Amino acid sequence: LKLDSNTTDHIKVKVLTNVLILPDKNKIDEEWDEIMVESGACIEFRYAGNYWYIMSSDGLKLPE
Repeated sequence: LKLDSNTTDHIKVKVLTNVLILPDKNKIDEEWDEIMVESGACIEFRYAGNYWYIMSSDGLKLPE
């Protein structure tokens, strides 16, 4: 799943399978190039200051 800052600055994702999430620009939380989210997790992202930030999450995030 690629986050697209051209179409949105806020998104909540509920995954039903393991999903690799990539930002369209820079890094997630200024740290990760991509993250793996496990099946069943819900994660909320906000784009601000040229970075995607994790606002809330109920699942495990693993840096790749």
